[in-house]
Amino acid sequence: MESLREFLPDEPDPDVKFPLNNAWGYHDACEDNGKYSLYDAAIRRRYGEPSSLADYALKAQLVNAESYRAIFEAVNKAGPKTSGVILWKGNPAWPSVGWQIYDWYLRPNAGYYFIKKASEPLHIQLDAEEGKVWVVNGSREAGKGLEARMRVYDRTFGLTGGFSEVVDVPAGAVREVRPPAANSPPPDSPRRNTPSGVTGAGRDSGSGRMGSSPTGGLLPPGGTGFAALRLFEKGKLVSDNFYWLSADGNFGFLASLPPAALGVSATRGLVEGRSIVRVRLANGAAGPAFFVRLSLEKDGREILPSLWSDNFATLLPGESRDVICRTLGESPGGGPLRLKLEGWNVPVQTVLVK
Repeated sequence: MESLREFLPDEPDPDVKFPLNNAWGYHDACEDNGKYSLYDAAIRRRYGEPSSLADYALKAQLVNAESYRAIFEAVNKAGPKTSGVILWKGNPAWPSVGWQIYDWYLRPNAGYYFIKKASEPLHIQLDAEEGKVWVVNGSREAGKGLEARMRVYDRTFGLTGGFSEVVDVPAGAVREVRPPAANSPPPDSPRRNTPSGVTGAGRDSGSGRMGSSPTGGLLPPGGTGFAALRLFEKGKLVSDNFYWLSADGNFGFLASLPPAALGVSATRGLVEGRSIVRVRLANGAAGPAFFVRLSLEKDGREILPSLWSDNFATLLPGESRDVICRTLGESPGGGPLRLKLEGWNVPVQTVLVK
């Protein structure tokens, strides 16, 4: 939203769909090879008609996040069948409403951070269409005794199922994790996964669909809800992933998520002689704090570029998370800094960085 304010007037035009105006067409919201109408339709169909420009921008970020994650996780699953992704393009040649994972002002979009997560060396991911969970080892070291956990929630965030499994994943391979049964209660302790499909290292992907529905039985009753995945190596969390799920692609139920106020603190620090800001987030609410965006401000403006260890994240009830921000262009060392956080169901909050 901050970037849009830099180059677009917030003046709806009755000749085009709210909240757009004809100025958007000069900044790539046009047809030709871009087909912006498809993007616009996805925003409205999946997340509902926007109530404001800010609401439209937030819903666009959700489409941005889920789309880029799907691309890179599909490549993860394909293993040696593909050599990677060519992304057209990383950033635009001038202020634009498309074609970017970071914009003209060097502000990363949600897609940037979802790509970053999908590309981590050890990664856990969900294929909701086929009802499968995969552990990806993109490193050169074998992953032994990795613990994969999954929890499935309904639209009110009531726990409806889950499992915990221990898996070994060879270097450069992808391992399917099979639960004992779809939507079974979480076990008290993880069990070692039975042999299943492995891709990479010349192995086949195998099969093993869970259930007969298009989503493999992973969705809770009613077809809408959430899935939280965690991967641990020697007891340390190395990957987490959060999915919002819908059998028909309609995520209107997200509008009913109750507000979740986060506890937050931010302090300056040093890593390898460079200034950083460490942020501690804590969710004390009964539901998730969904799609939380962090930014660092100085003199009322966001410091750019700023690279976060994680952003646009979701915190589960009772979960705490530590995040680090590194700035490239301007050192945050001098002058007062403020941390700003906001999310889908998280009120805007600013705190002084100590």
